[in-house]
Amino acid sequence: MTFFESFPANDLGHDFVVGDLHGERQQLLDKLDALGFDPMRDRVFCTGDLID
Repeated sequence: MTFFESFPANDLGHDFVVGDLHGERQQLLDKLDALGFDPMRDRVFCTGDLID
């Protein structure tokens, strides 16, 4: 298991980093939609708990 992971620069879009979701997936999707998230260009990195 690695503690650090690196990714190439996202030259096409934006990167979003999200902490703990605690099961609030729809709230995340709503916020990303409000920000104009484009799944073909943008990335989301989830760094915390996805569910409780």
